[in-house]
Amino acid sequence: MTTGRAITITQVGHDAIDARAELGCHIGAVCADAQILAADRGKPVRFEFNGVPMEVRGDETAVVAAARYSQVVADRAATWAASEDGQAEQRRQVAAATSRQAQIDQLVAALPESIKDMPRLIQWVGQFAEASDHAAMRYDAEAIADQLEQAGYRRDEGVGEREALQADRNRMGRYIVGQAIDMLRRGRGIHPVAATFAERFAAMPA
Repeated sequence: MTTGRAITITQVGHDAIDARAELGCHIGAVCADAQILAADRGKPVRFEFNGVPMEVRGDETAVVAAARYSQVVADRAATWAASEDGQAEQRRQVAAATSRQAQIDQLVAALPESIKDMPRLIQWVGQFAEASDHAAMRYDAEAIADQLEQAGYRRDEGVGEREALQADRNRMGRYIVGQAIDMLRRGRGIHPVAATFAERFAAMPA
């Protein structure tokens, strides 16, 4: 067997060369190596990429070959989307997204009350982190961060104070909220790891 950067020759036949695409390689890199090999040997190179059978000739460009692969993938996706199973999955995803958005809306509405009590607020942060871990969720991150800061919490509070945080529940809570503010100010959702920190907070002695 001969190994290239993105493909490995498995068999040289009379009419074509069989090869294996290397794991982790982009289709463009695989097609580029296959095209060079096909041009050098004067035979098309055949391989499978993500379940798509491919044949790359020496007289075509790697871009054209990769585009052929992309078209097959797009056609398969369209066929699936139009199928009964595909449509059922789309309905399931829409229902799940609607449910998550409703949870987000409920949490945003509950923040003014939750913010009055640190344990409730930390629980809120954990719940919001899990519910908002999806790109399609809609909420005003700046407005949430504003409410937290108006309640006396500071962005990045407690950063670098690991030992003190582990020994003081109040400081741990303020750290968790401070990290939430930081992520919201960056235009991101609260990272799901906040839910884990919320659980640690809940387990600490009051």
